Amino acid sequence: MREGLPAPAAAQDDAETSAAGSSGSGGGGGGEADEEEDGPGGFIGFSFQELEAPPGVDGAEVLDAFAGSEEARKAKAAAEFLEATMGANTGPRTEAIKMELVANGRVLDLEGLERWMRRTEAVSELEWFTGLCCDEANPVPQIELFECVFRALGNASSGELHHGADARRRWIGSVVVPQFVVCPISNKVMENPVVIASGKTVDRSALEEWWKEHRRICPITGEVLTHAMFIPNILIKLCIERWRAANKIPGVTAAADPPAISPEVEALFMQVTLMPHSPRSSKEVRDALFLLHDLLNEESSAVHLIGSHPGTIAKLASVLQETCLDPDPELDDIIVGVMAKAASYGPNKAVFGDDWYAIPVLIARALLGPVPMRARCAHILGLLADDYYNKIKIGELGGFAPLIELLRVGDKGVKTTAARAIASLCEARENRSRFQREGVVDAAISALRSDGLMVEAEAILLQTTDSYHDVEEVIFKLRAFQGDEMCQKMATRLWRTFVLTNPEDKRDVVPSMPASKEIWEEAWTSEAERSSASSEGSAANEKALRKQIKQDVKLIVSWLQKRCYFPRTYRYRD
Repeated sequence: MREGLPAPAAAQDDAETSAAGSSGSGGGGGGEADEEEDGPGGFIGFSFQELEAPPGVDGAEVLDAFAGSEEARKAKAAAEFLEATMGANTGPRTEAIKMELVANGRVLDLEGLERWMRRTEAVSELEWFTGLCCDEANPVPQIELFECVFRALGNASSGELHHGADARRRWIGSVVVPQFVVCPISNKVMENPVVIASGKTVDRSALEEWWKEHRRICPITGEVLTHAMFIPNILIKLCIERWRAANKIPGVTAAADPPAISPEVEALFMQVTLMPHSPRSSKEVRDALFLLHDLLNEESSAVHLIGSHPGTIAKLASVLQETCLDPDPELDDIIVGVMAKAASYGPNKAVFGDDWYAIPVLIARALLGPVPMRARCAHILGLLADDYYNKIKIGELGGFAPLIELLRVGDKGVKTTAARAIASLCEARENRSRFQREGVVDAAISALRSDGLMVEAEAILLQTTDSYHDVEEVIFKLRAFQGDEMCQKMATRLWRTFVLTNPEDKRDVVPSMPASKEIWEEAWTSEAERSSASSEGSAANEKALRKQIKQDVKLIVSWLQKRCYFPRTYRYRD
């Protein structure tokens, strides 16, 4: 029965191959081949392939594959970060700063970052001023520029790593504090200056605190005094009072009470902020930052704790600078959000300015990375610029360069943020040279024409109205755009502001813009009346009221003339 079965395909192929091989060998040994093919009894032999062992899983290769993919991801993120950074350049100077920060890893040097920024900005300012003076076509620089250059010389030669609380004590608002009014013990303005036996003048309250532990020892010279008597220094006290009155500086005021914070929230905050400075990628740091972000969203009063607990802002800044070379957009978003909320709280502004790392890192991040994240860092710088000393520090560290770049390359929202920060920085006289060197006027006019930022551009350009040469230059630039209505309106506003604030300057910038204060006051009054009439419809009532006031004044003067022995003492002038 089995002999009649058809042979399997594999067997037939083997048989044909064997037969072909036999015939190819000259026909010798053919019978032996047939016997091997057909077994005894005519059974057909089947052949099966041997099964291969399943491939083994090598753990090291899997880990290498994951590591390779993680390295590829980091490399791709770093390349995208660098492309976003260098793709928005506005000049060779900012390009060189970015390359130094990223390519040479300068941004990772937290200890030396502030000193490098200060020296770089000072050298750039000195180079610019040298070129300005060497050009015979330029007029003589103003005295404010010489003052800025002297400060730049000091910054370029200074070896200090950081300018913190000690530098802030030399300022009260926008006023420089003279050294003779500062108590050498407390480093504060003296309220009750007294002279001790060594001839030194100190504040009485600070002296009493000192003598509680160092009886009859001079706090200045360290010598043992013959007696503990002291007498008031009337001359110094009178000078301090006149200095306060001249600069409108109030006396000592009580500090505002901090917001009420529950013990549970404070305990949770302390637990959250117990994080190391680095490494940034550690799970503990990430978890702490996310918990801090959630805590601020739930308890807005907790923002006070960020400034009152030393080291918290420094930790946030140290993590933010590490994400430059290992970008992490999610973590950046959390850190910048926390710092923005902290900077919006008034008492924290001075804490940010005194911190060694916060402002330098924020300026660096305003130069590096995608434009939206840079704009958020610029927004924080604008919040910190509400403090006058912070304006000076941001300017000294090169904060104008990233803001001007954002004002040129960003969208309307980014330009608005940058323009507000620039306007705040320009309020400091110490930043006058940077105002001219960075081309703030041209950037503001460009934002005015391209995006219609009328309010922001006016806030910037109004900083020129205290100098005739500056406002004249700005007005000529604005009037060059004859067909632009906003530029013409801006030029008129600037000149009117200059004439009203500087009535002694009688020079006309153009025939259509006279230097007469009376003309502009009348124009201002008539414009106000027209706007009031169009908006409220009360021009007639106001005119009637003014007429009635004049009549009442005439009656009062007439009555005084009748009651007085000398009628010409009281006269009415219309």
